[in-house]
Amino acid sequence: LPAALSEDRELEQDCTGRCVPAWRKQLALWLTEPDHPLTARVMVNRIWLWHFGAGIVATPNDFGRMGAQPVAPELLDWLASEFVARGWSIKAMHRLILLSNAYQMSSRFADPVNTRTDPHNRYLWRMNRRRLEAEAIWDSMHAVAGALNLKAGGRPVVVPLAEDELTALRAKEYWMPSLDPAEHRRRGIYILVRRNFRFPMFETFDGPDTTASCPERGVTTVAPQALWLMNNSAAVARARDLAARVAKEAGADPSAQIDRVWRLTLQRDPSPEEKKDAAELLSKMDGAALEKLCLAVYNLSEFAFVD
Repeated sequence: LPAALSEDRELEQDCTGRCVPAWRKQLALWLTEPDHPLTARVMVNRIWLWHFGAGIVATPNDFGRMGAQPVAPELLDWLASEFVARGWSIKAMHRLILLSNAYQMSSRFADPVNTRTDPHNRYLWRMNRRRLEAEAIWDSMHAVAGALNLKAGGRPVVVPLAEDELTALRAKEYWMPSLDPAEHRRRGIYILVRRNFRFPMFETFDGPDTTASCPERGVTTVAPQALWLMNNSAAVARARDLAARVAKEAGADPSAQIDRVWRLTLQRDPSPEEKKDAAELLSKMDGAALEKLCLAVYNLSEFAFVD
């Protein structure tokens, strides 16, 4: 324990006028000293991990002797010093990293020499291709469909689930859907997560275990993810919403509809081959053809991955 914790334990008043133990304040001051060897480094490593998918130190929960050595110690030290110099502002660090050349690189394997020398990209000669987190996939599906409820705060949201998704609960009373249907389209961060029951969609897309600390989410590619995107009632409903939005904004012209679907979901125009395949789908399917196309685009890896 730091020496700060062994000093007097008298009560002091904090900024709100409440009495707090003096040692708690001393601990906070010790942790945020500008020359503290760990606090700033640990935090900037986690911010870096968030944006790049891998930390400068590969063990974000362990900077000790049992942890991994930093890949670029000078970079870690510089980011830590900038973090302190900028008033411990996380927003400033986000801006610094997002505007860097390293973050703006492509994830393509364009350099055969670097591919052979550093196949795992430990030294960041390219960007890491990353899949969106479960909450971000949920939000993206609702946002492009024009169905996302941006209400902030309030009580946790309970989204309706299918019978087979509730089998892990002892009783259905533990998962009573919110009465207002608009609440079911809130951002994923507001969805209720019980300690002993994770929201099935989040669990499928590698949401963290709620019974243990999670310094870094795992990333898997498994069949249940594709099955959820193809068959789950929430995914089908969002495809229906997206189809309605496209029909309203692009009219009845199939070519314009295809262009609008791609621009909304993938932020680009379709290639000639993609447009040909999509037009063929629209011509062969029944009245729900546009909805089927929207569901198919939701299932493209490009929708769920950041290049």
